[in-house]
Amino acid sequence: MKSFRFLCVLLILIYSCIPILMKFCAFDLQNKRKVI
Repeated sequence: MKSFRFLCVLLILIYSCIPILMKFCAFDLQNKRKVI
């Protein structure tokens, strides 16, 4: 049960980080376009 709970927490963390990573990647791409 403990490992299952850990997996759930890990999934929640990953899902909460995905939109932040996507925003960061989009921002990085925009900066590269501005430089070019």
